[in-house]
Amino acid sequence: MRSEYIIKWQNNFTRRFLLHPVLEDQSVQLDNEQYYFAGSDHSHIYLGNKHYPQTLVTLGYNLAGIKKLKMAPSDFNHTFRNLQVQVKGPYYYLYDGTVPVIYRGKLGSAAPKTISYRDAYFTQLIVLDSIRFALRTQSKADKMFTIARLDLTRRPKVELYPGILEKQVDGVFDSDGKLTSSAHSDTLVYAYTYRNTFLIMNNQLELKRKLHTIDTTTVAKIQTGSQSNGTHKLIAPPLKVNQNISANRNLAFIQSDLMGKHESVNAWKKAKVIDIYRTDKQEYIGSFYIYNQGKNKLTDFIVTDQYLFAIVGDQLVRYTYRKPITKYFKPGEAENLSKE
Repeated sequence: MRSEYIIKWQNNFTRRFLLHPVLEDQSVQLDNEQYYFAGSDHSHIYLGNKHYPQTLVTLGYNLAGIKKLKMAPSDFNHTFRNLQVQVKGPYYYLYDGTVPVIYRGKLGSAAPKTISYRDAYFTQLIVLDSIRFALRTQSKADKMFTIARLDLTRRPKVELYPGILEKQVDGVFDSDGKLTSSAHSDTLVYAYTYRNTFLIMNNQLELKRKLHTIDTTTVAKIQTGSQSNGTHKLIAPPLKVNQNISANRNLAFIQSDLMGKHESVNAWKKAKVIDIYRTDKQEYIGSFYIYNQGKNKLTDFIVTDQYLFAIVGDQLVRYTYRKPITKYFKPGEAENLSKE
């Protein structure tokens, strides 16, 4: 009863570890360690690769039938720094925000076409539909991170939403985080990297909720300095709170970088921890570990209705849920956190 009291009322940083909520049931070895998840649909997952950015890999949920597609845009004469791919059927999208270009191709076709050029520079992109995108970009006026929407049918095409991300220190590092979309939902989630907050937006980029993770880092613990060109740099190692996020329906799975009370140091050396939250209200459901595969550690994961898929070094691992993911929506099965 004492641990129940701490989680419910004192809001101390104490995790509730669920009883084997995911079970590893299948894995396949990849040919290198540079893969990341580019998306999923009802029966397939898609992988991009940092070393071979023009390669799109498709696998079935059974981790069989690997197909590789070499994407070759006709007008590919740009100097890219961080080319990435994202899938939202029936299309894939190839982009690099340091170059203001977005290519779109039909799944299975190796020749994507340019659909946006010189419309926007950006640091992150989420596909809303075939002609609309949510972006994280930097304001020209103050260089701070801001959320924006790119709509290829409108003039102007780009609309900024400067009130969504909140400045605490410098408006750049303190606002850093990951933007993702929730599968089977019109929800976008932005999890701050250095503070215990994640933001819930709809596809119109209206801020619906500001929710909190269970740790107590309300203000980003960073030290920054200004450079002569007006940009900022970190001058001390920051305290990282949230490492990664994947969302599905009304749930957010957040990989935390902070150890809670009474947790085993040995376990943290062998695994990464995932915390589960509701996105429709302030509610922490529980936590679980994703264990290393030998010396390999978790680098990315994606949540579907049936499975959680993880990239652990050069291993692609499939986990099944002990109970259906929608069962977590039922009242009384999770602990509420106090609202802000």
